[in-house]
Amino acid sequence: MQQSIMTARASPFPSAEDKDRERQMKREAVMRTAASMFCERGYTATQMSDVASELGVTKPTIYYYFKNKEDVLVACFEAGFEMIQATLNREGEAAKTGAERLRDVLVAYSEILTQDYGKCTARISTADLSEESRERVSQQKRRFDNQVRSLFCDAVEDGSIPPCDIKIATFTVLSSLNGIGRWYKPDGDLSPDQVAQAVVDQLFKGIAWPEHN
Repeated sequence: MQQSIMTARASPFPSAEDKDRERQMKREAVMRTAASMFCERGYTATQMSDVASELGVTKPTIYYYFKNKEDVLVACFEAGFEMIQATLNREGEAAKTGAERLRDVLVAYSEILTQDYGKCTARISTADLSEESRERVSQQKRRFDNQVRSLFCDAVEDGSIPPCDIKIATFTVLSSLNGIGRWYKPDGDLSPDQVAQAVVDQLFKGIAWPEHN
């Protein structure tokens, strides 16, 4: 009887799952704080001691979760690309025509660029990263670029947008949208959704058939 009572009693020690969950939450807090500072101050000007001070911890605490500042930045890039990929998986299949699918993805991508992880992918240069890290980030950028090209191809093939140079169209559209990550301010007159809709509407004036503008 005593044994069953002790078995039913909750352990005072956190489970492995609880420990992992707590670690992920703290790691995410480091990333979010660092991403905000990278976007505001720039990667070079931001020190890990600044991030630690903002979080109220010591710098060695940061290095429990990340090897160095580069490791933090790469994690921020990857978080941004995970958000983008989730958007492609969700929005890319939702609408009917190729143009609708393309537009949905571009609007969702634009909204991501108003958030710190998205801003990192647009604002922060990879020039100061190691060759290995640059290649990791470049692979994800190329993947996204290719997926948007594929959406353009689908839209041209089903006739929902006029024939165009797919490579140039993709480059032009993504370059324009990436600008959101550089100029968007949270205290502006428009919400992230309004910004995304307005910018993509403007771009589609040069993409879609006249009757769809």
